Amino acid sequence: MNKAVISVVLALGLGMTQARAQGVSDSIKSDAGTSNFIASYANGANSGFGFGISIGGYNNSTMEVKVSGSEVSVSGLGTAQTNERNILGGIKVDANMSNFILTDMDGMKSKLGFGVTVGGYTKFEFTENFALQPEILLHFKNSKMEVEASGDETDFQYFGMEIPVYAVGQMNIGSGKGFIGAGPYVGLGFDARYKADGMDDLKLYKEYDGQKSNMQRWDFGAGAMLGYEFGNRLQIVASYKIGFVDALNANKDNASMLNQTVSLGLGFRF
Repeated sequence: MNKAVISVVLALGLGMTQARAQGVSDSIKSDAGTSNFIASYANGANSGFGFGISIGGYNNSTMEVKVSGSEVSVSGLGTAQTNERNILGGIKVDANMSNFILTDMDGMKSKLGFGVTVGGYTKFEFTENFALQPEILLHFKNSKMEVEASGDETDFQYFGMEIPVYAVGQMNIGSGKGFIGAGPYVGLGFDARYKADGMDDLKLYKEYDGQKSNMQRWDFGAGAMLGYEFGNRLQIVASYKIGFVDALNANKDNASMLNQTVSLGLGFRF
């Protein structure tokens, strides 16, 4: 916030003849970005003194007050209150369903499993209809790998974080605001495990006996979201993300696994 600059100019002049009150008129005019107030006081043919006040505020807002002779005028361009709302923030909680898109893994099927995502976001509103929204999300994801011939299933469970950055289009709908966004994300896995009955958990990010880990921690991809914010700032949001980086590490030359996630949840804007 820029420091306000106030300049006051006082001009005193000689007056002539007697003042006679003849009337008072006031007019007010306002539009989308500018407010003007003009009040005129008629004090006879000539006035005894006059002064002017000019106020330059922050965020390109300006107010000007002038009194000259028989007229008082106040005009201002006020953007400070609007600009204070340009940076917003909020929190969100999602239920997610995730699995892998498999390539060259014949006889295997990746099935959706349920998880949870929590996090927060910052929203930079550049115009009424466009914003950028980076997020920091922590997630637990769960999916199942099925051997199609036997129907046997094993669990993939992994914890990590994602940082998506959405370009957001938004518009007023009813008493709230609808929005849609798309953009890239980067992900980092903290822990991933392969769980099967009768076996110890296999840590998928761990190197065993000097061999490469089964899966890699980093992911990069794209996401999209669609949501609505109610008048009380409560939000409902659906999203989809797909990874572009093969999740496999040890056997990535022979097959590939791309992560995908569908989420539905609630958010609240501060």
